[in-house]
Amino acid sequence: MINSLSNRMSAAKIGAIRASNIKMRYIHRIIFFSLILLIWEIITKLKIYPDYLLPSPKNVFETFVFGFKEASYIGAIAASLKRVLIGYFIAVSLGIVSGFAIARYKILDNTIGSSLVALQAIPSVAWVPFSLLWFGISENAVLFIVILEAFIPCSLGVRTAVLNIPKEIIRAAQTLGSKSLDLYIRVIFPAIIPHLISSLRLSWAFAWRS
Repeated sequence: MINSLSNRMSAAKIGAIRASNIKMRYIHRIIFFSLILLIWEIITKLKIYPDYLLPSPKNVFETFVFGFKEASYIGAIAASLKRVLIGYFIAVSLGIVSGFAIARYKILDNTIGSSLVALQAIPSVAWVPFSLLWFGISENAVLFIVILEAFIPCSLGVRTAVLNIPKEIIRAAQTLGSKSLDLYIRVIFPAIIPHLISSLRLSWAFAWRS
């Protein structure tokens, strides 16, 4: 009974400490952003820069509200989100399949895999001239860049996850009769899920920033 009471008290202390840490975290953030706004407002009041270069926080907020009420912010955001979602799902579908293939076949790893590693270092803005040249000023040009930027990290992430699966697990599954497609469904795919989720998050970040 004493041990149970002690454990409850320890759990309560841990919970209180966590709550306090979370509270302080938000307080620090509020203070930090408040200071930024204050410094920003002071600079605009001193007229160091003209309004068209550095508008005041009030003007920015009013323009932001106007954009949602009167202008086409919502339509523009919806159009951008549509492009990102379409490109992202296409890229993820292709990335997962190609990642498995690259991990499975050494020749693909030595050729396509190494090429993707090199292409990953190229920023998305560098692909804009090629995209416009190949697809013109169209939705396809935008989708090409989104798909390319999201495809590479997904494919490489799946490839790395598959190659990092301990060989003992694969051999044990094969000994129990799991082969080919069944091996991928029952063993390989479940084993890479944590790494796959990280790859999907990274792909989304690349797709959105492109």
